[in-house]
Amino acid sequence: MCLREGFRDSVNALNEQIVSPSQLSLPYGHGRAYSIDGGSSYYGDEIHTQAVGEGHKNRIQAISKEASLKGGVFAGAAGFINLSYMGAAESSAGILYDLNAHQKIFWDELLDVMAKCSSLDGFQSEMLSMLKNVQFKINALEACEDIKTVGRFTKMNELREKMGPFFTDDIPQPYPTKLRGFYSEPLFMDWMMGESELGDLAWKDHYTHLHEMAKAGAIGAMTLDICDREAAEQLEDFLEEKVIVFYLSNIFRFLERERDFSGRQNDVGLADITQAEKNSSRLTVRDKGVIIGDYFCKDKHHQPVQSQSLSEANAQDAKFSIS
Repeated sequence: MCLREGFRDSVNALNEQIVSPSQLSLPYGHGRAYSIDGGSSYYGDEIHTQAVGEGHKNRIQAISKEASLKGGVFAGAAGFINLSYMGAAESSAGILYDLNAHQKIFWDELLDVMAKCSSLDGFQSEMLSMLKNVQFKINALEACEDIKTVGRFTKMNELREKMGPFFTDDIPQPYPTKLRGFYSEPLFMDWMMGESELGDLAWKDHYTHLHEMAKAGAIGAMTLDICDREAAEQLEDFLEEKVIVFYLSNIFRFLERERDFSGRQNDVGLADITQAEKNSSRLTVRDKGVIIGDYFCKDKHHQPVQSQSLSEANAQDAKFSIS
């Protein structure tokens, strides 16, 4: 398989470009972010790692057996489950996108470690120091006077002052650390080592392929709102080959709520969902590409996938379908 060497550099270059009115530039080389108020307040929040309330196991297994999905471009939002899908599809390139600007900081640090470590044990041994680097960079952004971080938890200054260390055992629930879902270092490491029931670790089965991708610079991260038409057009213009497996996480569920991912009032509602459907469709390979959400697996026309193995897996993992 031919990996897309240098793909990461190209995605980083895209992330430096401001292509829509809702975007702004971050300092310290972090590229762009999404403005909350039309000014200098940007959406930067807790980092997503584990899938929450989503079923993936059967679909990942089905994709690993689906020859037509192998060797193409992958794109996905949120956390580690993206690595599971990317590995199962034996992707030649990957795009890790999110509305949350802090997610790109996390992925950039993780990809550096993954490129360096040829073994899973080596990768895991580097994780805590990597996460401290992530925290340092986020803290630097939050201390910058020219911009303001706004998120469900980072906007609370009194909490931020207490959260100097990346992992904090002294802050009671429901206050999380910057790493979503984990309240202590031991808990995170248990999950990393597969010694807990806190999530799907199927990406570990594909670590060799993921390491080779990271080493070749074939995985890039960017800040992108899937409802942003201009940003989707920018990515479409860049892609020589469209996405074969597109993971949307639980985006549609949030778009149905009163407020969106960043806590902004969701006045658009159905129009946002329609735009997200259009954007994901325009970026996905015609006829054989698949779009995966928390409760659905569809083709680029947002119709149920025709593959029998994926249809069966979707029926087992899904609770309902968004049409």
